[in-house]
Amino acid sequence: MRDILREHEIRRGEAERKRKAAELQRKATPSRPPTDSAALAKVLDAVESYANCHICAHYLARVYILPCGHSACAVCYRRAFETQLRKKLILLKPSVHHRHSQDECQFIPKTDFQFTRLLECFELHRVDPKTILVYECFECRAKTSAAPVPNYALRRLVDGLAAALEGRYKPAILDYDLPENAPFKGLFLVPDEDVAEGSSRGDAGRGASNASQASSPRRASSARQASRAGGSNGRQTSSSGSSGGSTSRRSTRA
Repeated sequence: MRDILREHEIRRGEAERKRKAAELQRKATPSRPPTDSAALAKVLDAVESYANCHICAHYLARVYILPCGHSACAVCYRRAFETQLRKKLILLKPSVHHRHSQDECQFIPKTDFQFTRLLECFELHRVDPKTILVYECFECRAKTSAAPVPNYALRRLVDGLAAALEGRYKPAILDYDLPENAPFKGLFLVPDEDVAEGSSRGDAGRGASNASQASSPRRASSARQASRAGGSNGRQTSSSGSSGGSTSRRSTRA
């Protein structure tokens, strides 16, 4: 995380120096109508400032936005959130691990099964997942417990600018292996695919869907506990019935 922030600060400093140098050069030269090449260079600079991720400097092929309003690419968000989660999980390592191995509560989940198992480990450690599955924004340090959603407005703007340049702009696209519909799977109590769907349906529908999905892992865990408890009670009842029957037989023989 520190390396990412340091790289971000370096890039921001370089961009600020370039801006100041360009401003000084503009003030030093007499004003004149820009040529086609100069205008094109300005357009390219504007496209790069909007179209590239401010963290990795690659083209925003998949741009996501946080509730605080800041945007970045899915890969950078995924890496940063995994780093933050790993630092929190390591605090559980010295604890006593009941009914699970030490590695199970240190593994970054990427599937629904792994995520459900991590929630079970939290329950065994008596840890509230809401205090663990919360992350910070790169820019403003605002905390969020909801997965980022696609920034469709910025996506349309970037695609439109790139198309208008007709091949003059060749972006550097970062290769990724994240799921198309759920790049943040296993990191949030609210599944990111449901958040994205809810954002298109409206706030009311999103809130209902999120509440239902967030409680489903706990419902599953409660159902398993109830099932185990029911089986135990059934065995106890059966045992009591058997002992009662033997008592009755002894009384009859007497």
